Amino acid sequence: MKQIILGFFLLTTLGFAQTSGLNLTDAQKEQIRQIMKEEREEYARLRKQSRERIASVLTPEQRQKWEARHEQRLEGRRQKRSFR
Repeated sequence: MKQIILGFFLLTTLGFAQTSGLNLTDAQKEQIRQIMKEEREEYARLRKQSRERIASVLTPEQRQKWEARHEQRLEGRRQKRSFR
């Protein structure tokens, strides 16, 4: 999983930055966009699967606290995005 996450990070963060100056054709750009889209979808699926697996080992009380913390993190991210 670490390799997939690292691969996703590199592809999304460096994907187009690494391709600048290569004079890509429109077809190549579209292929790269598609690859990046598929990677984002795979990463989202893996995150969801991991959350479900973690939740399955927690007690109801632990799960409630864990989910509340997750919501706090999401809210923090939303607020950061709104300041951009």
